[in-house]
Amino acid sequence: MMIQLPNSRNMKLLAPTDFSDASTSAVRYALELAKRLKGSLTLLTVIGYVGDNALSHWRHLGKSETQAANRAAEQLIADLDGGAVAISHKAVSGHPIAREVCKFSTREKMDLVVMGTHGASLRQWIGSNTEDVIAESDIPVMAIPAGYAFCGIRKIVYATDKEHLRHEVTKMANFANLFDAELLVLHISPTDSKQQLSKVLEPELVNLTECSGLSYHEVKSDDVDTAIWEFAKSNGADVLAIFAHEANVLQKVLRKSNTRTLTASIEMPMIVFKL
Repeated sequence: MMIQLPNSRNMKLLAPTDFSDASTSAVRYALELAKRLKGSLTLLTVIGYVGDNALSHWRHLGKSETQAANRAAEQLIADLDGGAVAISHKAVSGHPIAREVCKFSTREKMDLVVMGTHGASLRQWIGSNTEDVIAESDIPVMAIPAGYAFCGIRKIVYATDKEHLRHEVTKMANFANLFDAELLVLHISPTDSKQQLSKVLEPELVNLTECSGLSYHEVKSDDVDTAIWEFAKSNGADVLAIFAHEANVLQKVLRKSNTRTLTASIEMPMIVFKL
């Protein structure tokens, strides 16, 4: 069953943080989302030691790291211009980190997880775990490039393999409507494909979703991930949206044989939904 963003506002956003520059960028982005959606924001720090199975000095380290995380969170929240947004912080312990993020987001009934794409040191885990959260989470996950500042969501590119197009596009229209954004539906087909651009698909999708800002596009390319990013950038997209299901375009964008390329390659926020 797919967990989807609600149609209404008052959403609960979760921003895992290790207090690196990358995660702080994501926190600030998440805060701006929360402001526009009249939602709340929870910061989450995962202390990566193994509770009762750890040696005593590791438990002591975990306690001191939790205290340090709470102090850092207090300072970060004080530095943020939260306005009317309720901002809180939680520190939990466990391993692997991605599993703890997913457990927390499910338990606390979060609507969206927002994470940075890379941290700056071995002790900073944002980015090295973002792909794992994307893979494991049933809740939509938004990956934010380091240093990326929120500048509104006016145009969304939704890349699809068309396998579940009509089901997914309704969810995407709901997401776009939260921001009154244009929705560009994109399909990449092989260069040797004989299939022509469907002239009836766009009005059919507009009628299905009642989304007047929807348009349908097809691009022929054998390099799916590059074609998607180039289309999104050339069309001034603010967000790239993808649904994750077996053998779909997500694996191509993440380059499954080398998933860490995601953390170095994305140039705009990417939101991943699950089926």
